[in-house]
Amino acid sequence: RRWLARELDEACSTVGFIQVVDHGIPSELTAGLAGAIDDFFALPLDVKKSYRVAGANRGYSPPKSESLSLSLGVESADRMNDFFEAFNVGVEARSFTGLGLSEDDYGINVWPEVAHFRERVETYFSEASRVARVLTRVFADALGQPPELFDRLTDHSIDVLRMVNYALDEGPVPRDGDLPGMGEHT
Repeated sequence: RRWLARELDEACSTVGFIQVVDHGIPSELTAGLAGAIDDFFALPLDVKKSYRVAGANRGYSPPKSESLSLSLGVESADRMNDFFEAFNVGVEARSFTGLGLSEDDYGINVWPEVAHFRERVETYFSEASRVARVLTRVFADALGQPPELFDRLTDHSIDVLRMVNYALDEGPVPRDGDLPGMGEHT
């Protein structure tokens, strides 16, 4: 445990990011999530757009509906938006009964009518949340703090799973200022 805490601290202090391997999420759950994502993004655009949720970090975001680099002042305001599409789900306030939390801070999930989509996404999300809680304990160890340091901050977390599709239309892509992905963001 001490070795892992030192390794994590070193990676975060020098490299600035980590890749978590051997996390214990079964490969069939990862494959199930990938299949759910592929099944959703294969839908016609007008069907996917029916899952847009105004003003919430939930549901579908069509291509060119976001400009992440603009928040950093990197691109001019008249630039085309980023070329990707996404679908977000997350923890809902009603998951934490008795805490008086607002759906305004959490959002309400929408679930597309895609076979087993919800089941596959929720199963993976649950496992990813488990890994995240383990990581907060490792971060506490790396900081030389008690393992429960972050518990009071994560017992009502606003976790969001963002599923992103960078696939472009077939054929040549004109370089007209559009980003073939997401702009820089932090």
